This record gives sequence, C-alpha cells and structure tokens, in this order.
Amino acid sequence: MTLFAGHELATAIATAAALLAVLTGGQMHPLAWATLLAVPLGTFLKSTRRGLSTTTGGALALVAVLFGIGFTATQGLSSILLGAGYALCLLVTVRLLNRETPAHDLQLYALSLLLVLDAAALNLSWVYAPCFLAYTV
Repeated sequence: MTLFAGHELATAIATAAALLAVLTGGQMHPLAWATLLAVPLGTFLKSTRRGLSTTTGGALALVAVLFGIGFTATQGLSSILLGAGYALCLLVTVRLLNRETPAHDLQLYALSLLLVLDAAALNLSWVYAPCFLAYTV
C-alpha cells in the first residue's frame, strides 16, 4: 500500500466514523444519511485529482452554514446542537468533495473532530462508543 492510499484510507475511515457518530443518534432526518455517500466519492475525486471548483465549494459551504442557522432559528435555541450537526455534516461533505491540498485535509480533520464533539453532546446511547473509537484510532 502506498503512502497516498494509506492516507486516503485513514481519512475515509475517520470521516465516515465522524459522520456515523452523529447520524446514529437517531435525531437527524433520515435524508442526512446520504452524506455518507460523499466519503467514497470524495476519495475517488481526490485520487483522480478532480473535485468541486473553489467557487462552488465556497457557495455550498455558505449554504451549509445558513442551513444550520435556519434550522436552529425555526426549531428554537433548544435545537442548536442539532442545527450545528446538520451544518457540520454538510460542511464535511463539501470539504470531502473539494480537497486539493494538505491544508484541505487538515480542515476536513478539524471539521470531523467538531462533528464528533457535537455527536458526543447529542448521543446518549451506546452506539456512539464504536464510532468514537473508530475515529480516535
């Protein structure tokens, strides 16, 4: 296995574990599970040196943040963690589809860590533990 393949495998596992950590809580809409499709797609795009343009990625990231804010505004402040979870899921998805430099990978790791922290606050079930362990290992 090459270093690039190992790095991509570790990134895919960490990102999928972070997404699963927040999705398995049962509080998010079932459509949010579609964000998991971005993990293999993002790995494929990175290996073929393709991806979203910077402008498109920035616009989608803005939409992700506005969606999280809008969700929190419509559901009330008691759902701020859930709104943040939606926004972070979408931001991770956008970053997965637009990775060109090592700095982008670092941003993806930081976003996935925030997603794991959000999942820790949202989840109270045992399902979170395996996802957390997969992320940390």
